[in-house]
Formats: sequence, structure tokens, C-alpha cells
Amino acid sequence: MCAALIVASLGTARAQPAPAAVDGEALFERMRATWSALPAPSLLEYDIVVASASGSRARRDRYHGEVEPASGDFRVRPFSEAEERQPYVPRGTNVSWGIHISTGGAPLSGGGGSGFTVGGWITHEAPVEPFAIPELSPLYAFGLRACASAAAPAGATEALPTIGRVATVQRRYRITVIGPERVDDRPALHLALAPLIDARRDRVRDLWIDPQTAMPLAARVAGNFTGRAEGAVPWLIRFSSVDGTIAIDTEIAEGPVQRGRTRFDHVVVRFERLTASHASRSLAFAIPPDAADLNAIEEPPERGADCVAEQRRR
Repeated sequence: MCAALIVASLGTARAQPAPAAVDGEALFERMRATWSALPAPSLLEYDIVVASASGSRARRDRYHGEVEPASGDFRVRPFSEAEERQPYVPRGTNVSWGIHISTGGAPLSGGGGSGFTVGGWITHEAPVEPFAIPELSPLYAFGLRACASAAAPAGATEALPTIGRVATVQRRYRITVIGPERVDDRPALHLALAPLIDARRDRVRDLWIDPQTAMPLAARVAGNFTGRAEGAVPWLIRFSSVDGTIAIDTEIAEGPVQRGRTRFDHVVVRFERLTASHASRSLAFAIPPDAADLNAIEEPPERGADCVAEQRRR
């Protein structure tokens, strides 16, 4: 489904009243618990397609990646498929030229005048730059998935007998039920989320959940990735299910994104060809994620209020 249809489907039915019996807080917590309990394959292979447009120029770049769901380790090949087939070789500045013919000082089509003159112009063409190398995992959850508690080491014993345990959960959002809507022709309940602790860390502002399965269908986040430019516009996130695992389907910028000297009017990051397997990983092809001067986009670490330890970065 194209981005326009996704946006349109999520923007409808806002005026519908929410059922009085719906508890948005309870549904939100049910969604988090359901998501964290889903089984995961040993390995997930995927492609990332970054589609961007700047003015009349458009570009699509496809990258390959792998992620180990159990550990969260992932790597993305730093060269797109097109670059691997035909490595880029700088050849100087591209130019374009044009010509005009006039008669008697007026354009030829205007008629009149005697004689003619010929003139032309040469302009520089800026190369079509890629938006960024997507150092991203499709399993990133924007802090919505409940984090698993750290397990005690095998054979560990406590010096003192345990009388009881007390757990506290700090609320990160104030949740308001907007009402029932449909996402890609599926029933969904639209929740509005207002951050209570850290607005920069807790970026989710809207969430669409299947009320029957408690699965997340879509979300809107106030800024995406770690860069300032990508964080200045809201992004629409669409989720899908792959072999029983929730994964990101698309990430759509809902406004222009300025990266360096290029203004991208439209940016869509799409995860495709997600294939679950139990094979061993082959992540040696990727460069280290902390390589300097890498034109890449990445996500900040996920930190849930009920996490014992901070998850590894996306």
C-alpha cells in the first residue's frame, strides 16, 4: 500500500465517539505485554528501501540487513544494491545546456523582425544524493514493547529468604481514547499519548491498536531517528506481522526533511522481504555501526519504564 493510502486510512473517523467501556490504559498495557510475549525466530533477514524525493528528483535505494531477535544485534550492508552492481565513481560536475533562437530580438515563435540570433546557457546539476544509509532494525518498538526482566544466573541463591517482591511501574504517558477507526480496513482503536516524563525520549503521540488481538497497527511519533532534521517532523509508522513477530512495515515523514544542503520533500523508509529463519548469522559484511563520518540514520536506545537494563541500540 502506498504512503498516501496509509495516511488517508489513519486520518479518518476521528469524529466517532469512543465506547464508554474502553479503558485506554488497560489496552495500552495489554498491547505491550502481548508484544513482548510473541515468539521470535533465530534470525530475521530483511531489505530496507529508502525512497526520497527532492523537487523533481526522486531516488530509491535498497539495502540488506539481518537481525537476531533474541539479542537485538543487527547489521545493515553499507552499500545499496545499485552501488554494489555499479560502484559509484566521481566524474566531476554534471552540467545541462539549452538553446534559444530569436528573430529581431523577439522569440522565433513571436514572428516579425529580421535576422536571427542564437544563444544558450549552461547550468550545473546537483547530483541526486541518497537520504542516508538506514542503520535500522525492523524490530525497533519505539519503547512500546515491554522489556523482559533480567533472569537470575543459573544456580544463584539468595542469602536471605524472600518474603515478597514489590514492583512499581512509572507511567510514561497520559492516554486518551480518541475512538474507533480503521487501519487498512482493519478495526482499530485510536489512542492519543501525551508524555509525562521525557517528551524527547517518549516520542509516540498517536497509537492504533487492534482491540481484539491487542496488536499495534500504526503509530505517529514526534520525530524519528537521532538526527535533528529527522526529529523536527512527525513520522507515521506502520506495523506488520512476520511469522508471528511484530515488525515495522513503513516509516513515512509527514513533512519535508532537511539533511545537509538537500531538502527532501518526501521520505519513506520501507522494510521488505522479511524472512524468518533459524540459520546462523552472516553479519561480517557490515561495517561497524559506530564508524565515523557515516551518512546514516539510526534510532536511540529503547528505554522502557519497566526495563531492568537498557536495550541495545536499534
